[in-house]
Amino acid sequence: MRRLTILSLLGLLLQIGMVSGTRAQSVGELFVSMPDSLITILPDSTLRADLLKSPGETLTNPFGGEVKVLSETEGTLRLTLDSSTELELGLLSYKKRNYICLIATSTIVPAQSVVAFYDTEWHRMQEPLLEMPDVELFLTDSESNGVKSALAEQGHLHWVASFNKDNPELLTLRITSYDDQTAHSLRPEIREKLHPVQMRWRSGRYVLYNN
Repeated sequence: MRRLTILSLLGLLLQIGMVSGTRAQSVGELFVSMPDSLITILPDSTLRADLLKSPGETLTNPFGGEVKVLSETEGTLRLTLDSSTELELGLLSYKKRNYICLIATSTIVPAQSVVAFYDTEWHRMQEPLLEMPDVELFLTDSESNGVKSALAEQGHLHWVASFNKDNPELLTLRITSYDDQTAHSLRPEIREKLHPVQMRWRSGRYVLYNN
């Protein structure tokens, strides 16, 4: 009986060790462990760790730009990479699998803004987890031919994303073709006719969020 008790105890300790060894990583830990080549402005895990230790404090990246953590929650991390670029990380889950949503937003060149998805080992997901909505969904008046023509005149349109209120399961999308300041000065009437579109994480992908 004693032998069985000891064996049972050893088995229990082994199970506890396995569980603790496979605990879910926080978004901050994933940020530190990302490949150095993924974000060239932050090619050093030590610098990334120092950023998390000093939230709100400005550090200098290897290119001389200022880097700062803007906010950190259990599931999201938002920081500036330099004066014109923001980075957001969001931790998502579906069917006992975790995913990382990475959003890099350029306030000067919208075309350089990206939304990408990875597993927790930082392997990029090949299947599309976000399908961009039709342009008409961004119009306050989808019947306005004038706005459609004006958008067409601007050339390529780009989607800019951000988490809604630090919640990675809610994504806000906007469309633009210039940086915000230029768009407002050139065609302010168009900006008044556009509104953001909300997306919601459901069944392993972002879909339109209908309130």
